[in-house]
Amino acid sequence: MEVELRRRTGEGFGFVITSQEVSGAPSVMAHRFVTVRRGSPAARSGQIQPGDQLKAVDSRPVDGLQHRDLSQILRRAGNTLRLSIIPRQRTTHIHTETHNQPHN
Repeated sequence: MEVELRRRTGEGFGFVITSQEVSGAPSVMAHRFVTVRRGSPAARSGQIQPGDQLKAVDSRPVDGLQHRDLSQILRRAGNTLRLSIIPRQRTTHIHTETHNQPHN
């Protein structure tokens, strides 16, 4: 999914990302959104949710980037940012209960 964010001068894009090495592939990083600030360009887009994975910034793949390098790219961005995102699995939560009774 492609998302374009536009911000005003002095405004942030309004998200926090965490980065984690992919198991079995130490040079590959998974970058995921953990927070989307209410009222921010990211929130106004309506397309970015916590748990979504960031795959590219302005058409540049980010899988091989360390967190600090990705942060630097995002900080240096102009007022428009194009992101490629893989949405997290949207699941329906079903509440279940288990009751155990002793059988004598």
